[in-house]
Amino acid sequence: MQNPTPQFSVYNMFLNQGHVLDIFSEKRRMLALWCANIEKTIVQEQLKTTHVFACFQQLEFFLPVLDRYTKLDQYVENIWVFGTPSQTKEMPQIDHVTYVELDEADVLTQEWFLVVNHPQYSRALSALETTTSGTPHKDRTYKGILSSDPNVISPVYEKLVEEFVAIK
Repeated sequence: MQNPTPQFSVYNMFLNQGHVLDIFSEKRRMLALWCANIEKTIVQEQLKTTHVFACFQQLEFFLPVLDRYTKLDQYVENIWVFGTPSQTKEMPQIDHVTYVELDEADVLTQEWFLVVNHPQYSRALSALETTTSGTPHKDRTYKGILSSDPNVISPVYEKLVEEFVAIK
């Protein structure tokens, strides 16, 4: 599978649309709660969707939410999980999960996102880390957007599909 170009940025795709966005600055704990709500909604509403795109910066950060994604896997065609590879942990094989390994120089290593586009439920969180390398995990801070506007989400979702689904 082809990896993204080093300058590929979901956060910038959202910002460059010219739409008014719900912008936040928040610690990682709040982003994790927002993402959990998005993931749980897909499962609770049993929304059959085609693709979910999620960036964890580092693939090992995916492991604590593995149970949620195993449930989510029942309702999606593909889940694309982005992050730098773990040097110590093997990533589990899940039917519809494709790992996109990032290089340290990739812009996406500074981003956190979750993008879902379904006719009944479009939701996206996209954020850029603002803390310096080495900041303790609990203290990491991000600036970003949270949207449920299909007009904002669809173009980014379609670009992700074009970039990653077509080359699977």
